[in-house]
Amino acid sequence: MSDRKLDHLFRRFQSRGDLSALAQVFDLAAPELLRVARYLARDGAVAEDCVQQTFLAAIESRDRFDRSARMMPWLLGILAKQAKKAHARAAREPDPERLRQVEAEDPAEMAADRELRELVDESVSGLPEKYAPVVRAYLEYGKSPSEIARSLGITANAASVRIHRGLDLLRRALPKGAAIGTAAGAASAQGTGLGLASVREAVLAHAEASVPQVAVAGSAGAGLELGSHLFGGYSAAKLALVVGSLAATAGVGVTFVATQKAYESQLESLNSELDSLRGELRTARAELPVRSNEEVRPPIEVPSVKRASRPAPATAVVQEAPTADEWLQRFVEAPSWRDALSVAYELARLEHDDSLRIMQQIFARVPDPLYRRQILKPFVFNGGLPNAVEILHLAAIDPQVEVQRSGYQYLQSYSFENFAGDPGSYEPWRARFGGKPIPEILGANVGEFVNRLALMSEQELLDTLKNRKLIQWETGHSSGVNLRELFREAGFPDVIARLIRLDGNGEVIDSALRWMQQFGADEGWLRGHILPVIENRELYTSSVVDSAFNVLGQEGNTWAIEPITDVMLSIRITDGLPYSSAARALAEIGDRRVIPTLIGMIVASDEYATNYGVGYFGLSKLTGVDYDESHGAEFWLEWWEKNRRFMPAHVQGMDIPRITLSR
Repeated sequence: MSDRKLDHLFRRFQSRGDLSALAQVFDLAAPELLRVARYLARDGAVAEDCVQQTFLAAIESRDRFDRSARMMPWLLGILAKQAKKAHARAAREPDPERLRQVEAEDPAEMAADRELRELVDESVSGLPEKYAPVVRAYLEYGKSPSEIARSLGITANAASVRIHRGLDLLRRALPKGAAIGTAAGAASAQGTGLGLASVREAVLAHAEASVPQVAVAGSAGAGLELGSHLFGGYSAAKLALVVGSLAATAGVGVTFVATQKAYESQLESLNSELDSLRGELRTARAELPVRSNEEVRPPIEVPSVKRASRPAPATAVVQEAPTADEWLQRFVEAPSWRDALSVAYELARLEHDDSLRIMQQIFARVPDPLYRRQILKPFVFNGGLPNAVEILHLAAIDPQVEVQRSGYQYLQSYSFENFAGDPGSYEPWRARFGGKPIPEILGANVGEFVNRLALMSEQELLDTLKNRKLIQWETGHSSGVNLRELFREAGFPDVIARLIRLDGNGEVIDSALRWMQQFGADEGWLRGHILPVIENRELYTSSVVDSAFNVLGQEGNTWAIEPITDVMLSIRITDGLPYSSAARALAEIGDRRVIPTLIGMIVASDEYATNYGVGYFGLSKLTGVDYDESHGAEFWLEWWEKNRRFMPAHVQGMDIPRITLSR
């Protein structure tokens, strides 16, 4: 699947209501979504319903889809929510053991599913370390992207991207013809008939009923109309069904011989019927009189049947783009600020030069100050568009103070200066950076900001570091700017390093480490400045030590597992809740090799300090098992014996170590 093609097609559907583009989006994305849905839902009909609900939700929220985002991760996120709703409706909790059970009566189906699951488990273990835990959490434990993001300390968008890329790598790693969830759904596909074709029809019918579409050109419409008339029972809707059936059938990767033969027979019949229909349609079109291009037939009315739709229009008349005054009128007529915000998101999806030009013409003429404040957001949030600073300038020079403050607040993410507290400083800043590209603006301002931090007094530095809202880490993303990298290159880690000293202010160190947690510093810096804090934790405040563990607890820091566990084993169990920060750091790193050690700690001392401190903060996130106060040594030993075979290959052979905890 081409992700860029998928993104382009959905944006075309967004802007034009182009049903043919939506149909192609479905054909490209639905097979992958169905594979994941079958893996999560275990039931073919439920999986198809999840896919259908995913597309219906995408259609309804199309105006909120950011044009700079990627389509497939967004759809996967929606699908995960729909799968969770399906589990809730069936009164099933998505815990590891129940998700692994295959509810099927046919022994052949169960054997086929088990064979493929073992193949998938093995392939997941072979994925790069960056993707394996994400894919495993998503497929095995039914975790949503947001839940995975929280456990890994990354954004939900980053988690969705890793899920998508991980699934793509997994698909490539599987033998040709195998696919995620294929075995689970193979037999059910025979029982449910055309599956995706029916879902496709329902999705397009819903889109046609709820989304304004451009008119159908006369020549194409005439062919469809005559085709419907000539074919009688083979109406245009049925023709689309046949085509959709082929796409759906081709999209389902069939693995086993019995299923393969059933599909071959169905495909042969469908291909024969489709070839016949195409021939009749070509003959009918050849006999049509030539019609003027100006003639436009009205859209075909489609009966309100749940799974019926006419095929998407083949040709569209390009509508003239709305004028600035027409955009203004939409803002003026918006019944609430939420509606105005929705219009602004549409405007922000235009070419950046066009949206800026229109905003410059209409912003000051939008009568409601609240609307003017809200319509800034689509240009600033979700990575910030390349015209964001110029849009915010319109707010900075607005006569209404509250609009100015909103503009200054958002500009702080680019300037790192508080113009609201010193409005006079904005004009010279604007003189330097007005009209400059975002990478140049951020590069210069990050460097100057870090230099100011290095020269601040301790109290000034504390006040600045406490204001973590100063940084929106996604700022500049749509312009190709990695803000964290800019801070590292400007020397921010060196500023933090100078603060981490035994005679330093604990509150300043704590605030500095909380900032540093956002950066993902390299191993050398962490070994030199953070390991000494946890190894000499008695010399620092508990808050500083907790923050130091959080800095170490970043995905990929597998080298830190050994020193963190060494520190855990040296902590006295009588010190309150001693293990929580270290266990949380290990969970955030995400390497399952620590599971036996953490279970060993609970076995060594089966009491609240370990059951909660290790079980809740560490094991629950690493295993996907919700914490329960009854989960003691016996529970975890039994869980390990049942589930170790589902672990990555390098973890399966590990045993629970004998551990002695200090008292």
